[in-house]
Amino acid sequence: MKKPLRLKRVFSLETGIYANSGDFFVVLTGNGMKTTSKVDNLLIQADGPLHNPIFYLCKEDILLADVSVEELGLPNNSPYGKILRRGVGRSVVWKRKWYVLSKALPADGMALRISYRSQPQYEWLRIAMDGVEHPMGNKMIFRVVHGKDGVEYLDTDDGGDSDDLFDDHVRFVWRLIPLANSDKKRRLGKIPRLGLLV
Repeated sequence: MKKPLRLKRVFSLETGIYANSGDFFVVLTGNGMKTTSKVDNLLIQADGPLHNPIFYLCKEDILLADVSVEELGLPNNSPYGKILRRGVGRSVVWKRKWYVLSKALPADGMALRISYRSQPQYEWLRIAMDGVEHPMGNKMIFRVVHGKDGVEYLDTDDGGDSDDLFDDHVRFVWRLIPLANSDKKRRLGKIPRLGLLV
């Protein structure tokens, strides 16, 4: 059994609060943040007849955590599909509570961008989400960026296809799902205590 990962930080936020691109842009620009043209294309497309799964009105209080490819036990140039398979269901620990990693939603990345006001400069966090089809034809995922110009962005990464490769230092943001006590005991098996891990 793999030892649970000890998380370095967790983001607590509310998601599912934007009905369309206009709602999101108003809040984003009001906070002095920006989007790239590819993000604009995805969000505007989501308003149209194709209805990409980006906007949904279902307010949730969620926890997100960032985990690197290396922390998942994967090497350089790992394909995105393998990263998702390795991450989903992985046991993690935060403040003595157990969780499992789950794929995030596009709306989670949007909410993280707006709420993450203290992001260190030059940090790039990719959202562990299903790739969304871009008008150019390839699948993209969101990334939350504090660029060299000092501006905080919601950006895209062209790596939303399962065979797209990522280096081991790249950090992906996942949803945290609380692990019930019964599931925790099943995962622990016969290991008597993991106090040193939590």
